[in-house]
Amino acid sequence: SPGHGPGHFAAQLTEHEAPNRDVEAPLRQRARRLVGSTYFELAVSVLTVTYTLALFAQLQIGGLQLDASLDLGGSVDLHVADDVFGFLAKVFTVLFLLELLA
Repeated sequence: SPGHGPGHFAAQLTEHEAPNRDVEAPLRQRARRLVGSTYFELAVSVLTVTYTLALFAQLQIGGLQLDASLDLGGSVDLHVADDVFGFLAKVFTVLFLLELLA
């Protein structure tokens, strides 16, 4: 019978999806424009450079902490830095994940 075959089932599915496609199309277009924009690329580049500088600072402070633990003189024990860099790592992880999903 004409109303009960596989074609009818597919027509019912696409009939229910059609309104969603109309709503998603402008959203997808805006997302593509955002991701392809110069500002987005600039923001991601600044984020990457900032994270790189944070990693360099973490290495530098790690060296100072090592000096302090070995009593090599002149160094300050900066254990609070571990918490700060741990927090920064989580923040940058979330930001890079959002960039990946965009």
